[in-house]
Amino acid sequence: MKHELKLMPVEAIKVRNAIVSEIEQTDSPFRKEWLNLIYNKIDFSKGTAQLDGGEMELIVQCLRKIASLYVRNGRMKSAIPYFNIAYKVHDEKLKYQARYGPKVLSFKGGENNESDQQRRQAGVSV
Repeated sequence: MKHELKLMPVEAIKVRNAIVSEIEQTDSPFRKEWLNLIYNKIDFSKGTAQLDGGEMELIVQCLRKIASLYVRNGRMKSAIPYFNIAYKVHDEKLKYQARYGPKVLSFKGGENNESDQQRRQAGVSV
């Protein structure tokens, strides 16, 4: 399953800058290849991409890294948009995971298969 990430064109340009910066700086061939795949999935003119949770997390890491570089160089105003976009992508990733991720069910073993809510209503501790 993929999630459609929608960004404004200005945000998409900042994502592109962050990804390109990370591709240039990373030493890991696997990370470079993965970043290149993500880069090719993003339509920068429209600001859309079909991404999974791991790909969105990698974009968040790139955005936070470039924002941190700006902060270290005393350019806080330049860093704020990158942090904001990272927050937006992270929020989209959480929505994606909530929708498509595994559902955790509470189950207490034993012969009695009543739900926790029914047990609470009956006054039995859970």
